[in-house]
Parts: sequence; structure tokens; C-alpha cells
Amino acid sequence: QPWMGMAGRRFGRNAPLADTFGERKQDLMSPSPRLISNRLLARESFVPVPSLNVMAAAWIQFMVHDWLSHGPNDPDVSRHLRVPLEPTDRWPPDLPEGAPNEPMTVLSTTTCADLNPADEGRPIPFTNTETHWWDGSQIYGSSWQRLDQLRRVGGRPDGERLENGKLWLDEGGFLPLDPGLQAKRPDHELAGINGNWWIGLSLLHTLFAREHNTVADALRAEYPAASGEWIFQKARLVVAALTAKIHTVEWTPALMDSPVGRMAMRGNYWGVLGERFHKGMGRISDNEVVSGIPGTPPDHHGAPYAMTEEFGAVYRLHPLLPDEFDFRAHEDDRHLTRKTLLDVFAGGATQVRREVGFANALYSLATLNPGAMVLHNYPESLRNLPKKPEEGIWLDLATVDVLRDRERGV
Repeated sequence: QPWMGMAGRRFGRNAPLADTFGERKQDLMSPSPRLISNRLLARESFVPVPSLNVMAAAWIQFMVHDWLSHGPNDPDVSRHLRVPLEPTDRWPPDLPEGAPNEPMTVLSTTTCADLNPADEGRPIPFTNTETHWWDGSQIYGSSWQRLDQLRRVGGRPDGERLENGKLWLDEGGFLPLDPGLQAKRPDHELAGINGNWWIGLSLLHTLFAREHNTVADALRAEYPAASGEWIFQKARLVVAALTAKIHTVEWTPALMDSPVGRMAMRGNYWGVLGERFHKGMGRISDNEVVSGIPGTPPDHHGAPYAMTEEFGAVYRLHPLLPDEFDFRAHEDDRHLTRKTLLDVFAGGATQVRREVGFANALYSLATLNPGAMVLHNYPESLRNLPKKPEEGIWLDLATVDVLRDRERGV
């Protein structure tokens, strides 16, 4: 089914449809998501995960950007969600002294544009604006226009197109700032998907853009007569497969650090016979339990492939982020500078990388611990996030996280 997994297709469901209706409007706020944010989620003191580093937190956002996005929220004022506040709860953070509280306004998720009579009586569906496939779209984009822009000098839509199969990087090997005419955030670096940009994403996107170009060089050495387009598309496949392997046999076992978790995830990739057997003997069976998933015949088990609402919900891992970052030199671990989470967001990511250097930034995030996924450990920076403070628009992301799962029937 050629449309399966395209950008713009609906999210699927893991649960029976009858169980996936969003809570009735009057129940969306009971108990108030803001009350949950204040009482149960707010960080009292930073609780670290000693066995992980902050790059693990950056990695999962990097991967989620490949898999899914609900796209821009619905600006329709009539559909705004109004979260009730306790009388003592001051919101937004810059509320003048003595001013009365008003409900927190959150934009609704945009619903599918292709509703039809068959949807009558079913839960409201939502659209994935990215490709559902594990195809590296965070690096390459989910549209031909974006992919083409990434291959042009300066990342400009009108720049000369590289014919060597590579992504465009400047002389230092860095991504340009997004110069697209439609760039919502021109202070974000140019990538396939560059929403919610921060230093962790900047480092990973730079690393994998360089990896693509290194793979392209290796392919060119092996296939000197190949076209630039052939080189590009093969390098793209290699990098997409590499990210899938890292996620399966490195990131997930590190997060679920147990013998069962490691065995299960490595079994996903190499089968229960294990990596050594696989490398020595190859695949001996089409059964994915025996020889792993890569290389098995396609089987969609009766349903078109799609990312699901439930899948997206389990990747709400914001407590992984610390509120402060200590940047240190990779040569001798000496202190360089300390930044807040907001300092390394958006355009701050590029500024900090230039200030401390790429290797030092990568070293620092790779040796700092992320936060634990426990109560009372949600970053305060994200509970008081200035989206457009000049317009009085602030965001409590913890409140929104709770509200989204209710709204989307999770």
C-alpha cells in the first residue's frame, strides 16, 4: 500500500478503538493538569540517573523527531483548552502583583483534515505530519523540498545543489542556520526537523550530518562511477539503519538497564542466538525470534503500518533534562562555563557550541547525568517556559503533557 506510513497519514492505535475516546470535555480538567504539575511533577531537587548521560536524553528527542509529530496546534479560539488554576497559583510567571489569576489557555491538537462519514461515532483521529517510518527524517526531512534544501550550498532553497551525494556543511563542518523563507525559527540550525532545538539536538544533528558525508565518501571510493543521487540515497539508507541499530542495542538497553531488557532488545536485532552467532553464521532462519528482525520478510499482521498515539505518549521523557549544564574541557575536565536549560535552547544552542567548542560540548553532555523518570523531578525551566513572553504567552509543559494524553484518548 504505497500510502502506508507517508507524512500526513493518521496515527494508529494500540488499544481497542472503544477505549480511545478522549475524555469528555468536562472531564479533561478533572483533576486539573496544572494541579498535577504543581503537586506531583514539579522538581523539588534534581534526582539524577547515575548510569546514563544527558546525550541519552538528546537521543530520544532526536529519534522521536524521526517518528512523529502532531504538527502545529489548532489556533481556533473556540477550541482552546482552559486549564483551571488554584487561587494561590500565580500564572503566568510574570503576572503583576495583585492581578487576578485566569485559567491557563492551551491550544487544542489539530484534528485530521480528511474526516469522512466512516469516522462517525469513532474517536477523533489525529495526523502524523512526519513519515511514520524509521527513515532518518529528522536528518533528511519528510518532504522532497526539505531534503533538496539540505543538499544546497548554504542550505538555501536557491543555492547550488551539491552533486556529490553529500549534505551541505560549512567549512568547519557545521550546519547553517535555517535560511528557508518559511523558517519559523531562523535561530535554529537547518536540519530535516529542527523543532524544539537545543544544544543536545545541535550536537546529534551535526554528528549525523558528518556521518552521512563520511559514508558518502566511502561509497564514492567503492563505486567511483556511481551518480551523486545514487551515493546520496545509499548513504541515507546506511545512516537510517545505523540510528535504528543504536536505538535498539545501545539506547534502549541503557535506559532499561536490566538483564531482561538487554536480552530482549539485543534479541530484537540479532535473535536469541545472539550477536556472536549472527556474525559467525549469519541468518539461519526467517523467524525473527531466532535470527532477529532485520532481514525478515515483511509482515504487517493485517494492518497498514502507522505510528500510534500510545507509542508517542510513552516517550514523554522531559524529566531526563537537567535545569543546569556544567560545560567542561574534554582534555582535562576543567570548568568552562555554566548554563541554564533556557540558555542552551533555540539560538542559544549555536552560541554555546561556538563559545565552548563542539568537542567540549559533546564531552560535557556525555559526562553529565540526566534526571530520573520519577515524580517531583520535572524541569522547572519547562514548567515556566517563555514561548512569547512579550505577548504574555508562557507554557507549563508538564501541564500540557498531562492534558495531551487525555485529549488524545491515551
